[in-house]
Amino acid sequence: MTSFIIALAVLIGGYFIYGLIVDRIMDTDAGQPMPAITRHNNVDFMPMPAWKHFLYNFSA
Repeated sequence: MTSFIIALAVLIGGYFIYGLIVDRIMDTDAGQPMPAITRHNNVDFMPMPAWKHFLYNFSA
C-alpha cells in the first residue's frame, strides 16, 4: 500500500512539474482567447463545458 501511495504522489507531482515546464517552454499567455472562441464555426471549433474537457483528458 505504501508503494502505491508513493507512486501516486510521484505521478501527481510529475503532472504538475511537467505542466510548469511545458508552460515555460511554450510561453503561453492565459489572457489570450482560445481558438474555440476566436474561430467559432460549430464544426471544428466550438467551446465545450469544463466537465467534457475533464472526460476527454482522462479517457485517453
